[in-house]
Amino acid sequence: MGFLQRIVFLVSWTYCAAQGNCKKIYINNGHFSKTNELYNLDETAQYLCTEGYTTPEGTESGHLKCLEKGWSVRPKCIKTCKRPEFKNARYKGNQTVFHLNGKLEYECLDGYIRREERSTVDSIVCGVDGWSHLPECHETECDIPDLKPNIRAINGKDKFKVGDVLSFACQKKLKRIGPESIQCYHFGWSPEPPTCQEVVKSCGLLPKLANGKANLNIKKWSYLHGEVVEYECDAKFIMKGPKRIECSDGEWTSLPACIEVEKTCDDPPELNQGDLKSSHTPPYHHGDSVEYSCKEAFIMIGNKIVTCIQGTWTALPQCIGINQLKKCSVPPDPSDGKITSTKENDYKHNSFLLFICNANFEAEESTRIPCINGKWQRLPKCLSKERRKLCSPPPQIPHAQMISTTVSYTNGETLAVRCEDDYLLQGPEEIKCENGVWKFVPRCVSNGKCGPPPPIDNGDITSFLLREYPPGAQVEYKCQNLYKLEGSKQATCINGKWSNPPSCLEACTASPEDMLRNNIEFRWSDSKKLYSEPGDVIEFSCKKGFKKASESPPFRAKCLQGTIIYPKCIEEACVTSLEDMVRNNIELRWSPSEIQYIDPGDVIEFACKLGFNKAPGSPPFRAKCFQATIIYPQCVKESCTTSLEDMVRNNIEFRWSSSKIQYIEPGGVIEFACKLGFNKAPGSAPFRAQCLQGTIMYPKCVKETCTTSLEAMVRNNLELRWSDSKIQHIEPGDAVEFTCKLGFTKAPGSAPFRAQCLQGVVLYPKCIEGLQLKKE
Repeated sequence: MGFLQRIVFLVSWTYCAAQGNCKKIYINNGHFSKTNELYNLDETAQYLCTEGYTTPEGTESGHLKCLEKGWSVRPKCIKTCKRPEFKNARYKGNQTVFHLNGKLEYECLDGYIRREERSTVDSIVCGVDGWSHLPECHETECDIPDLKPNIRAINGKDKFKVGDVLSFACQKKLKRIGPESIQCYHFGWSPEPPTCQEVVKSCGLLPKLANGKANLNIKKWSYLHGEVVEYECDAKFIMKGPKRIECSDGEWTSLPACIEVEKTCDDPPELNQGDLKSSHTPPYHHGDSVEYSCKEAFIMIGNKIVTCIQGTWTALPQCIGINQLKKCSVPPDPSDGKITSTKENDYKHNSFLLFICNANFEAEESTRIPCINGKWQRLPKCLSKERRKLCSPPPQIPHAQMISTTVSYTNGETLAVRCEDDYLLQGPEEIKCENGVWKFVPRCVSNGKCGPPPPIDNGDITSFLLREYPPGAQVEYKCQNLYKLEGSKQATCINGKWSNPPSCLEACTASPEDMLRNNIEFRWSDSKKLYSEPGDVIEFSCKKGFKKASESPPFRAKCLQGTIIYPKCIEEACVTSLEDMVRNNIELRWSPSEIQYIDPGDVIEFACKLGFNKAPGSPPFRAKCFQATIIYPQCVKESCTTSLEDMVRNNIEFRWSSSKIQYIEPGGVIEFACKLGFNKAPGSAPFRAQCLQGTIMYPKCVKETCTTSLEAMVRNNLELRWSDSKIQHIEPGDAVEFTCKLGFTKAPGSAPFRAQCLQGVVLYPKCIEGLQLKKE
């Protein structure tokens, strides 16, 4: 801002102190939202920043108030950069707006790299013209591996992306030793490519698995090349590694490991409206199961068997009342298929939907899908028959337990990963085969060092995330807006593990939908939504026409874990009002009583009193009690009777009838006329009068004769021309003739000497002194 602009700004800033209002001021890189030049005392103004600029708080607009001493704040728009969209990368913190020269650091996701420098970490800087450059991460690529003689790759590509699978085939009818396919990962190809040879060996006895056994009914002395055997762990043990081993050229591929699970489960959780079938006493070990059942008139949704898995119970089923079961809506047709069962508006619980797939496609699972309490167990899905249904053998993750299996896995199968000694698992404990590709591949990081700190729900880490952290390293957590931090805000890397991070307790939001359903409103606030921190209390009250339900929770509700337990109100009864019934000319139809009580939702019937009819636009005579309110119907008088007294007073008579009294139906019309010698009065009601609610608006007529004024004649030196009388009466429209007295003559500009009676007024001529030989 230049020197002159600063002077103008300061003068404008103080201008309102003397004037009692505030004047629009100059905003560098911004402007007021309105065109007003002046703002009143206590008026609030909004200003907007130019694109690429924000307020110091990072918003696109700000507000200032006109006070007695001037504007409440000095509006300011500064250069900022909005956080760009990130693709295939993660960024530090949750900051969305950066000031000039602010730095944003980012890291490419697994399987992606900065192509220019072959690195994964970079930063961008906010400048006058925007960001220094855009973040860019490209997929990591695998080159085709070196292959032994007599084997060929089926896919004819030279470059492969992470997740791509490369299959092999032996030449000259040789036999393959090793996996049928391998997969490209962020760390390279895995497992090693196979070889091909003419002669292969058989394997001897099965290897023994500590704390586990082979899942075979009959054991053999020898096994052919390519035979596969599956193992299982004993109770209280969990399997890490491949559950199947294969005989490969006389040697068995590596066994899995059965690891004892030390964590146990406490008592099984209680099931609402259900019972537990178990005589077991805690503790429950890994693999122990219990069974639940539902009470009479309730249906179980979910698996009745709940199992202790590594110290945690699997998901509980639900017991839903038969009359509370929800219905399913019609799902969309699957792509590459269609629904064949008759389409309905909704489907009952336990009903089924059938679909078929187009040619060269097949259902992902069964083509028969059940509706379970308002949700389809799965959506109909058709997949190409040519898709990969098997995954290559699981990858050999760096520093993970040795996996030498050559067995392929089917879609949906999982494999638990175990790291080598002195290494810790970073990421999911299991990898999963999905559509021919292994997903959710973790890392094994060095013991003593920590991998990335654990994320927390509804919170972020304030520092930039690293791949590894040295022992003793600390990170700080911050909760998102409307969440409250509980516990230490720091986590420390100790012996390769992070100390417990804090929790972000969820705030509560009371929504209009929840309140409408429970017929309640805020006691102290008119706001549509009220945010409360954990532990805060919100007070409610019943809406008008409602009262507290007998089993309602308290009206002082506490915010706990993001949840509010709402009180409940029910409708009050209605009481008929004698005053309203009298005012609307109605009575109860079926009861001689004048007061009656009606339950919410019930109906009461009214009727018009004798001599009254239903008014046009009246509400129905069957009225429902809703929110303690009755909407009353309305009745009006049946007909109108003309009043002789009113007609005499208004100097009128019937136009077409000689009768003195007439009856007119509601809405009917009667015509009047002025009596002889009377004319319509100014502002009179129309002479065609309608009967409305038993009332007639009468027109009015007045007598319009004129009487000559002796005083006016003397003042104007006049006398009547044809009469010796001093006073004369003239009918409306008739004329009277004047003449000048002897010794007087007509004044210049005088009115005519022949004057007409108009609306009871005579316009007099004027005479002045002058010679007049005889009367005119």
